[in-house]
Amino acid sequence: MKKYVFLAVALLSVGALAAFSPLGSLEAEVLTVSTTATELKPAAYGGRAPASCRVWNNSVTVVYIGGSGVDTTDGYPICTDTASCPEAAITVDGNGLYGIVAASTQDVNVLCGR
Repeated sequence: MKKYVFLAVALLSVGALAAFSPLGSLEAEVLTVSTTATELKPAAYGGRAPASCRVWNNSVTVVYIGGSGVDTTDGYPICTDTASCPEAAITVDGNGLYGIVAASTQDVNVLCGR
């Protein structure tokens, strides 16, 4: 019985945090960014666009973010795993957020809200 009460309280706590989040309904996913513009949107959104996203780059590879035409020259770089700036918060407003890397691929953690 104690397990079920603890689980119920834990689930209600997480739900309360999401309800009071400035991002609203939250979805998180690890996405792989490649050398072509990759949309940074959790699959749970389907055809809907998130209102805003946070992108975390926990690697030594720089990830550039921007619109659908983002490239490594004009994109906004998300710093590599350093204390200076390991994340970026972006308001998307239905236009889409994309990422790209100069070579190979890179996984990023994306947290989006509606």
